[in-house]
Amino acid sequence: MKPALKILAAGLLLCGATILSVDAVHSLPAKDAGPGVSPLPPQTAPVAAVTPYVAAQQRWQTVVSLFNQLPADVHKKIGTENAARIYPLSVRRPAY
Repeated sequence: MKPALKILAAGLLLCGATILSVDAVHSLPAKDAGPGVSPLPPQTAPVAAVTPYVAAQQRWQTVVSLFNQLPADVHKKIGTENAARIYPLSVRRPAY
């Protein structure tokens, strides 16, 4: 066998072994959640990585609640007509 084919065969064998081991690990049952399962203390505050998304969601909800309090004509002008003017929709035919 040529050296390149030997390297290819070894690489494929290692990839297959990696896939099988990862699949075996994912098929193991997880421990039931309960006290004493994790050595870490229980979480009391939001995770720092999630905090910006929570704040953005709250800001978005505030904007929507203010938007819903507008009179109907202003609501339509800002919410529908302005968006249609900025993002014009073109009729597209299916590609099939």
